[in-house]
Amino acid sequence: MFDPVIASFGRADNPPQLTAAETDWRERSDAVELMAQAAEEALADALSAGASPNLAAQIDTVIVPRGSWGFRNPGRTVAERLGASDARTISVELGVLQTVAFSEALQRLARGHSSWVLVLGGEARFRGLAAKIVGEAADEAANVDVAGTEPDETIAPQTIPVHRVEIDHRLVDAVDQYAMVDNARRVRQGLSIEAHRDDIDALAHQMHSIASHNPRAWFGQERPPGFFRTPSTSNRPLALPYNKWHSTQWNVDQASAFLLGTKETARAAGIDPATLVPILGVANSEAVVPLSERRDLAATPGTRATVDAVLNAAGRSLDEVAHLDLYSCFPAAVRLQQEALGLDHSIEPTVTGGMAFAGGPFNNAALQAAAAVCARLRDDPEGVGVVTAFSGMVTKQGAIALGGAATTASRTVSESSGTRVFDVTDDVLSRSPRTTVVGDHTGGGVIATYTVRYRDGQPDNAVVLADLPDGSRALAVSTDPGAAVALSDGEWIGRPVALEQGGFSPA
Repeated sequence: MFDPVIASFGRADNPPQLTAAETDWRERSDAVELMAQAAEEALADALSAGASPNLAAQIDTVIVPRGSWGFRNPGRTVAERLGASDARTISVELGVLQTVAFSEALQRLARGHSSWVLVLGGEARFRGLAAKIVGEAADEAANVDVAGTEPDETIAPQTIPVHRVEIDHRLVDAVDQYAMVDNARRVRQGLSIEAHRDDIDALAHQMHSIASHNPRAWFGQERPPGFFRTPSTSNRPLALPYNKWHSTQWNVDQASAFLLGTKETARAAGIDPATLVPILGVANSEAVVPLSERRDLAATPGTRATVDAVLNAAGRSLDEVAHLDLYSCFPAAVRLQQEALGLDHSIEPTVTGGMAFAGGPFNNAALQAAAAVCARLRDDPEGVGVVTAFSGMVTKQGAIALGGAATTASRTVSESSGTRVFDVTDDVLSRSPRTTVVGDHTGGGVIATYTVRYRDGQPDNAVVLADLPDGSRALAVSTDPGAAVALSDGEWIGRPVALEQGGFSPA
């Protein structure tokens, strides 16, 4: 039986703000340095559990989700630093689920292609912001890749997550698309405008409260009631119904690292079995249906499919999951997952505080959440944790189930799948009805969803996705501030709209 485990893990971060002792952004570690520190902490964690001193040299694969940094091959830099100079480096590119880093590791372990895999990711965007504030650019050249090499292997997305029409209409920012999803969700749930705002506010305060008890959270400072609901200079509006603090905050300096092996390799290395975190299952959906093509704008069938797959592998039910972290880039992401899974809103949806408050390091947030769940499971040997991930605009979904040291996976499912990795793409596509989309339509339509985008705190332009009489859809943008102001007030979904040459006039 294949028994993959996280044998050890580590985290590293710079302070959440410039401290009194810091006078220069250069004193802060860059992304590769943070990843190296996290990897060293993971090794120290293994050594403290009895691992042999030469464990680092046994690492034969390093997998890194690519971040916003410009390093070409940080996995090689970290491997050389650890003394694993022969390790194969794999880059997981943007647009690929963060859970793929784990599923790739499991498949390599199951097939005997690797004995020990180091998965790591990190960001240092706050370092870059601190440099920008003083009119400088953060220099990454001091920590360049070893010999400037490229990764030995690259895992890249096969398709882009947005429609050509969305690109043509500049509807490619995540906050705009998630805002449109949340507005569609409001009508699906039968909420009024005010009730919807209350719902988003309640979620923000719930997540913030969790972050306030997380010593690693970047934005856990106390906020007064109503702060998240109300636009202000410190909470500027982004895209209706979202303000700044409804959005993931990626200007953080955070990194995490995981050393993956099997129970057998961990035993051979001398690692105390009581410290292991079994990986019970990893599931991914690569189904790509752009937002404007989705017949159901407020659903995420991939969430149900991926979570069901990993829980079946674990032989557990959802109510047995004690440590849950739902991907939380925007409120819609959390609520759609809760509704897909049938979770009551009172159940805590995160162990960290979420990406707006604990921090959402670019292409590494799910890894940070997994590290937090691992830490909890060390104290809960019979517990089960689940971490989910999104890629794109609620486009792809992933999930990983982890257990405490005393947990075991379902033997039937694990034997049939072999690697404990599940691809639910076809299932999700079968449950994702789609329609055709046009960008330039003249005639009448009915608003399916919309958002208003802001400039300097004021409504600037508006975007509508309209259902047409023939069953297709049209995407349109109005740059008329009057239309943006109009759509800022009241419910517009279900109302008629006049479309013309890619623009529109609200009726």
